[in-house]
Amino acid sequence: MLCLKRIIYLFIIVGSISIISCQKTEETILEKTEVIDGIKVVNLDAPNKSNIQMLEFSSSQLFTQTLKNLQEELEQCDSVFLSTYSYLSDSLLNEKEDEIGFDEWQPLNDFINYYGFTNSMKLSFEQAEADWLDNEVLDTLNSPHQEYIFGIEEMTLLNSEGEVKIGDSILKLTSRGFVYITDGDLVKLIKVRDEDWSVLSDPNVISNIDLSKGTCATCDGWERDYNWDYYDNDKKKVYMQISFHAYPWYAVCKSKIVSYKKYWYGWGRYRRTLGANNQAAFWDSNCAAGPNNYYTDWKYKTRRSYSRYHFEWSSNTMYKTRSGYCYGQFYYAGIYNYRVTHLVHK
Repeated sequence: MLCLKRIIYLFIIVGSISIISCQKTEETILEKTEVIDGIKVVNLDAPNKSNIQMLEFSSSQLFTQTLKNLQEELEQCDSVFLSTYSYLSDSLLNEKEDEIGFDEWQPLNDFINYYGFTNSMKLSFEQAEADWLDNEVLDTLNSPHQEYIFGIEEMTLLNSEGEVKIGDSILKLTSRGFVYITDGDLVKLIKVRDEDWSVLSDPNVISNIDLSKGTCATCDGWERDYNWDYYDNDKKKVYMQISFHAYPWYAVCKSKIVSYKKYWYGWGRYRRTLGANNQAAFWDSNCAAGPNNYYTDWKYKTRRSYSRYHFEWSSNTMYKTRSGYCYGQFYYAGIYNYRVTHLVHK
């Protein structure tokens, strides 16, 4: 990873040890003393479809731990950059990033390159964002955030269709919720891709998608709201998002803010002081028991993007939330703003 001094940190992942080196060099370096057991790229042959590539994890615990590790790696490397150049202003920090070729997502790129995971959703999002930013006017109504609705670490582990293999099962995340195919049947996966929702009645399919409630449900396993704000004579913009989504084994409420600035060549991400917090509210699958409320304190970071989130774990309950109970608060350019979730489906 392209950082500014050597950092070695140890992760224990379901009995396997991975040591990752993070240092400034002329090229990306990823050192591992031992290959992480239980993670690999698989290419599946689906009926009447081209080859489907996705990551396979030996367990949901390994998937979740890997997600956490990536989040920690991003924080570690960015903290090194900031501590080294803490004396610089926002504008000079952005110039320094370009000068030394610092990439805030380098740990994610290292992971993708290490496993040869060319179908990562993160790569699709990155290209879509680059194309979108390469314009004189930033079309916020058609931003890639509308289509790519997961966190950047999650997108690293998902394929371009939002899929990942967990043991013998296949998990697909959609903008309506998750579908968990416990027998790994690719025929069922293709039906989900084609929005043939009859598959939800299959005994080997677990899902939190409730078609009977349509898009106006007040109790749902998937909620999202967002807003844009413009400042500095419309030369700078921030994207603010609050989201709630569930997996079969946990749910997460997340506040995210992304900063952009207009340059002579178009638009780009812009590092500045950003702040965020959120309130998370979790109900059971029928929104009968609850809520379990959690509040994350304000934190401020000099970032191009920043997120605050809360996870709630359960192996027996598919968590949901009620519209308006998960909300995010944001800070940027001396401004405090907040958004309350509303149900959004494509």
